[in-house]
Amino acid sequence: MAATRILSAKGYEAVSMNEIAVAAGVSVGSLYQYVPTKSVLAAMVMERRSEELATFLEPRLLSLGSHPFREGIREGLRLVIEAHRKYERLPNLPLHDAPLEGAMARLRDFERRAVIGVRMVLESHRNEIRPKNLDLAANLLVHMIDAALHAALASESKWMEGDELLDELESLVVGYLLAG
Repeated sequence: MAATRILSAKGYEAVSMNEIAVAAGVSVGSLYQYVPTKSVLAAMVMERRSEELATFLEPRLLSLGSHPFREGIREGLRLVIEAHRKYERLPNLPLHDAPLEGAMARLRDFERRAVIGVRMVLESHRNEIRPKNLDLAANLLVHMIDAALHAALASESKWMEGDELLDELESLVVGYLLAG
């Protein structure tokens, strides 16, 4: 998708709808006919990203419930980091005027599915972990990991390279789940 390429290369703030139209090989009028604002276009890009992430992650993460606890945690985090690395040049895009249905609804569905998957893994290790409210624990873990990865992607550091971020996230997750 031309919008993904140009948003990745230039960033949301720096790119114009005219540039996106040129990259897509359409007139700006045609682009506006299908996509009324740059934010709606950003929502479409994020929706596509979420679908690709889900296709990559869901089957792999769901298989981790049968792994030993710590091995499953580390492998799950490694997979999530790997999936985010695929999009490290795509910035977090503002979605302030994107419609609440369509792309945004599918983004929320992706998040909901991630929480369900994490909850299923937690359930398979219920007798090994501290949290009793697995719905809350799954929500906290999904949002904490996602926020940490987006911060790492947004920084100019090399956090996404090597295993340092993986090691730190594993410590956070295992510490939370086993504390007490």
